Amino acid sequence: MYRLIIISLCLFIVACSNSPVDTTQTAKSNSGTSIDTLEKMASINQFILKSWQPLDRRHLLVRTESQSYVFVLAVPDIDILHSKNITISSSAGRVQAGFDTVYIPLGFERRTTINRIYLIKDELQEQAIIAEFIQRNPHK
Repeated sequence: MYRLIIISLCLFIVACSNSPVDTTQTAKSNSGTSIDTLEKMASINQFILKSWQPLDRRHLLVRTESQSYVFVLAVPDIDILHSKNITISSSAGRVQAGFDTVYIPLGFERRTTINRIYLIKDELQEQAIIAEFIQRNPHK
């Protein structure tokens, strides 16, 4: 009986840890931003990180040579606001939402899954997203 309880508890913990909760709702209901108006991407091919900046504890603005993206992290992370460096995992140069991670080498050096990826079409759209996050988080 004791083994059955332990096995059930372990299975429950594994099931919970393998299904991250997506608390990012539509922009109007949760974050007050318009990222839901951006094109959602399943993955990015030939990904080479050029620069990045945190928008808040859960959203990153990521730039490559040719495009900019908003990455929505599965779990908010306070250290992302203070980190000087990040590493983004990829498979053969492809970054995939729900699979690849952002590694934050600060504090406990942890990884968090990239939950969603949104394409920013141009510089004007990028500046509008940045302005919305600054307005929402003036003391970031």
